[in-house]
Amino acid sequence: MKNLLKILVLSVFFIFVTGCASTEEKLSTEKRNSFQSVAIISADKIPDEVFYTGPEHAFGAALGGVVGALVAQGASTTGEKIETHIKNNKIDIQGIFHKEFTTIFRGSDNLADKIITTPGEADATIRLVIGRYGFGQPHGFSSQRKPLIIGGIEILDKQGNRIYAGSASVTPLNSELYGTDLDNYFSNPSNFEKAFKSAFNIVSRELVRQIN
Repeated sequence: MKNLLKILVLSVFFIFVTGCASTEEKLSTEKRNSFQSVAIISADKIPDEVFYTGPEHAFGAALGGVVGALVAQGASTTGEKIETHIKNNKIDIQGIFHKEFTTIFRGSDNLADKIITTPGEADATIRLVIGRYGFGQPHGFSSQRKPLIIGGIEILDKQGNRIYAGSASVTPLNSELYGTDLDNYFSNPSNFEKAFKSAFNIVSRELVRQIN
């Protein structure tokens, strides 16, 4: 679990340059055939803080000194406001990830015949991990904010031994993502759900591709 989180965090720089990132190695056919039933569960917790980048960061860096620090502090305040809205409106980020991943898993070519059951009954368990989540601008002049997600999976056998670990990520640079401005997010929290659903759909498609 700790090693997977380290991999997810180290991928942040790369995905901001490319818009996405993923694990190269796929699950082997032999390992995939080693289990016929699977439990899909969420990790125990998600990161404590929401990741946020906005124009305040760029302005703060340009101004420098005390003034720049005060401007950049506004970005932290925005991130905290986003986090508060997500919590107060009970937006289930882990639940959205679980639903998107399970739906795509069921529709995949080589996994559709796997029986999805409870951890105690399953041959293997897929644990869904969120390494980072938040929002940012798709480009410097945009009023929209789009999600950033770094997600991963661990597949464990019945004895708790790791069969596979993979990661996938998406940033605001991705044109498939849903996005709107901050006022719309705060006035209608369902926009947060739409944004996260679009992001976890992309991440889940990649994660399922790795094990399919």
